[in-house]
Amino acid sequence: MTTTANELVSGIHDRMPVILKPENYDLWLDPGFTKTAPVLDLLKPANPESMRRWRVSPRVNSVLNDDARCSDEYHPEPMAPQPQGMLFQE
Repeated sequence: MTTTANELVSGIHDRMPVILKPENYDLWLDPGFTKTAPVLDLLKPANPESMRRWRVSPRVNSVLNDDARCSDEYHPEPMAPQPQGMLFQE
């Protein structure tokens, strides 16, 4: 389930996952609930102060990488300046 992005996520994407608080797990998973009103309030964006973000490695783009390293903070190596090629040759 997704919801609109909060302030922390909105610079990356316009949607974000719904994040439930542990005290709401039972309500969310109750197979007997019939009224949607009690759970609609759970679908609001999470408080951005309860979250943090950091850059992750491009490793996350491959399904072959299914490990905890995918969520490690990523610090790319600075790229060395490349000499400019000639646009036009005579």
